[in-house]
Amino acid sequence: SIARMFMATKLVEAKRFTPELSKEAQTKLKAFQSDLETHTKRLNELKKATAERKKAVTVREAEHEVKKAEELGKAVAEAAKALMDDEKLTQLSSEEIRAASEATIKAEQAASNHLTET
Repeated sequence: SIARMFMATKLVEAKRFTPELSKEAQTKLKAFQSDLETHTKRLNELKKATAERKKAVTVREAEHEVKKAEELGKAVAEAAKALMDDEKLTQLSSEEIRAASEATIKAEQAASNHLTET
């Protein structure tokens, strides 16, 4: 990173000082480098933990959406149940068939809208 390159440059510059100042500057710069490495490790740990939490949230959201889609699919199947059995269909009045058809269309539209939104 830029901070590491800056520290390395300053260490090289510190070697040009008088021996007494050079030693003191190098000692402080090495301490700063150590602190920088510690903070860099901590930052990487935080980034990793954040990525893992974000992934877990995304998975939970996806599971929720799949469950909702499955429920809506079951609702469509339930609404269309009366229309799928030919024997029962012949026994229904035209009003009952129309009502079942409308219920099926509404359930299908709700499922379709949900899938489009997600």
